[in-house]
Amino acid sequence: NQYHESGWFVVRIAKIFLRSHGGMQAVVDDEANPEDVVVKQVDISEASINSGNIILDSGTTDTYLSRSIMAPFQAAWKELTGLDYSNSGTELSDEDIANLPTVLFQLRAEPTLNDDSVPGLVGELDPLAPKDVIVAMPPTHYMEYSSKKELYTSRLYFDEGQGGVLGANFMMGHEVLFDVEHQLVGFSESSCDYASVSHEEESME
Repeated sequence: NQYHESGWFVVRIAKIFLRSHGGMQAVVDDEANPEDVVVKQVDISEASINSGNIILDSGTTDTYLSRSIMAPFQAAWKELTGLDYSNSGTELSDEDIANLPTVLFQLRAEPTLNDDSVPGLVGELDPLAPKDVIVAMPPTHYMEYSSKKELYTSRLYFDEGQGGVLGANFMMGHEVLFDVEHQLVGFSESSCDYASVSHEEESME
């Protein structure tokens, strides 16, 4: 991680994975049968992912990444789901949404700051960098429902010329610590799921 002179926190994405059967956390949910879960790595190099600065910005609602990631992401998505990935509105049920892949982002970390007991580390997903951090982006965080159109739309975009912005939907479900003094940023999974709370509040109205 680094604190850019422009005032943004910059992270480096090492790898991107898609995990079948959804799930809210970096680890497989207790309800899921581990034997049924498939984790597919998006076939793109770390250099291509980080062709420019990738910043964290809670003031940006959605997440935007480089166009170079689009084709390999679509290929991995198609292989895992049998569906075409797009940012067009789609009619889906709650069950359909729950079964969409969880996107796992492997962030390069300062290895001296993480020991094996810290939850949310890469571990066996990348034996060469087991102390990197995994940030899970479940389908309920990247798929947005429009009650007016009655359609779901993915808010994970691949249209940047280079670099990208990890927005509020990337940080959702996490406590994020911005340590300006040490120029570090930390992630911890949170039990507070805004999407679930919002859905419950809408149901009560």
